[in-house]
Amino acid sequence: MAQGYINDRTTDYHSLKSRLMGIGISPQHSDHFDVLNRHLRHRLVSLGQLVIVPDAYSLSCSLE
Repeated sequence: MAQGYINDRTTDYHSLKSRLMGIGISPQHSDHFDVLNRHLRHRLVSLGQLVIVPDAYSLSCSLE
């Protein structure tokens, strides 16, 4: 199951992704994060925007 995260400060998309998903995530998990967060502009994520953070199992569930 994915988790919701309310962004607490304006930040760039890639920094936020690294902070929430960690450094060195697999390409599949990185792509999954991008798909779930298409509603975010990929340059700047504003204060208060909802970010969807997939967990380790959601990738396999999504594929099924």
